[in-house]
Amino acid sequence: MKIHPILRRTVVAAALGGLLGLGLRAVLPDRGHPAFPEASEKRVRSIGSDDVQSRGHNTIARQHTLTALKSMAGIDGYVAPEVGMNIERMSSAELRDLLRRLDTNFSTVSSTTATILRGQILVVAAAELFHREGETALNWASELPLTIDGVHSLAFDDLLTAAMRIDPALACRWIVAGREKRGQEWTEEKLTAAYNHAFGVSAQGVLEVERAMPAVSTPYPHRIAEDFDFRSYLANTKTSSGTALLATYLAGQDPEEAWSAMQPRLGENPYLFGALCQGVSYRFDDAGLAKWAAEKLEALPLEARATALSSMAMMSPVLSPAAQRSRTKACMEALAGTAEQWIYAACAFRPIQVNGSGEGPDVTGLSMLESEETQVRALSWRIRRFGQYSKGLNDKVWEGYESAMDQLGFTEEAKEKVREIKEPASPPAEDP
Repeated sequence: MKIHPILRRTVVAAALGGLLGLGLRAVLPDRGHPAFPEASEKRVRSIGSDDVQSRGHNTIARQHTLTALKSMAGIDGYVAPEVGMNIERMSSAELRDLLRRLDTNFSTVSSTTATILRGQILVVAAAELFHREGETALNWASELPLTIDGVHSLAFDDLLTAAMRIDPALACRWIVAGREKRGQEWTEEKLTAAYNHAFGVSAQGVLEVERAMPAVSTPYPHRIAEDFDFRSYLANTKTSSGTALLATYLAGQDPEEAWSAMQPRLGENPYLFGALCQGVSYRFDDAGLAKWAAEKLEALPLEARATALSSMAMMSPVLSPAAQRSRTKACMEALAGTAEQWIYAACAFRPIQVNGSGEGPDVTGLSMLESEETQVRALSWRIRRFGQYSKGLNDKVWEGYESAMDQLGFTEEAKEKVREIKEPASPPAEDP
């Protein structure tokens, strides 16, 4: 069976993920979390400068990589001669020749094993060439034939990926310049990749990529740089796509620093409160999280608190029913005596379990409210607030409400009050 060349490229990452990671660490030291002590020095300090040859070699990691490459020799006759080459000791001209041959012949290899190994060599050789020559290497590769579907040159794509890891702004300029030649789909794919890599480099790099993107997608960064300037990013970004992710990350490192950095944005985007709470939950137990959240909630504008509580109650990942009940109980106790407690109870109520556990509705928060009247108020508010998005409640969800009212021991009069607003004819009431 003939495998499409692009699909083969996917197989490279999936089948040899560990080896690929090792190879990349050898030629691209992990800036935030170096795999080896010698890997912390940047190998290219300024792309395009006279100093592009200045490199801090990671001898131990490189030996691992070369050993791994040599161990591939003889596995498949298509690649044995190329695998045995010592990539580090090859001249730049030899590296170009290797990349050109691999790129030209990539789609002609029928063996899946050979394809995987060729892809591995392409990645490592491209990274080595980029570290030596920077933008000069991109200039050279940009003229290679588009051998895959008339869109891709694998050598150019891998050089571009190497650039993303060090200078995402440079990579971004090349991506935008390649739109006419390579098409919109290729451009969007590469901009998204550059965006994700940029978080591991600098805040400025992320901002530059964002400015080039017609629509900024939610990032899924490979890592976030230890010296990432959160304040600079938040002060200058025009999008909220990456803000929630950064809020969670920073709160997991330093909750107070995260709060200080994010607080100016919470008034306009209170959903970020849930992202902060998610990060804090990685550091504290439920009681610690609840105490932190209750204290910070008081600093928010009144009109933002309901949305903040909603985002806090529904933050991901989805917990087991038992863990969710424990968290809800801790938060209800921390909010005791506040005007927001019943709102949190309403937001934390789950008419159906979303984790497939088969358990009935979770009424932990509602059961801790002081009166049936407050419980009716909470359920009614939840229906108005959340029912609008689905244009009313479907039968399965409504069964959860009915079951919850039975569990709470509602009187028939109380149940009727809730049923009256099952499908509101008018817009929901404003948040209290």
